[in-house]
Amino acid sequence: MGQLIEVEHVVLGDVAIFDTDRSLSGQDGETFVGAREAEDAATFPSQVAAALYAHEPQLASVYVYSNTISVRRPKEWTDAQAAEASDVIRNVLVYYDENRE
Repeated sequence: MGQLIEVEHVVLGDVAIFDTDRSLSGQDGETFVGAREAEDAATFPSQVAAALYAHEPQLASVYVYSNTISVRRPKEWTDAQAAEASDVIRNVLVYYDENRE
């Protein structure tokens, strides 16, 4: 159950921008500056942010706006870290492990 999200990303130093094939928020973007803030909110963007923080707790911030997610790290991104974050986003709607990529 659940669909995979198509994700493309570009890295600009300590910020990675993930572009998805579907809208993840309304026209009001949401910023999360820690796992606790993401877990305490009750929105779909907060669920995406919480999944990213669960994968990498040291993230500096996650901003979700429509079909774009901007994620800031304390240090520059490596290709592997950006690919792993893309996988987290890709699978955020998947509920059963057999459907994960």
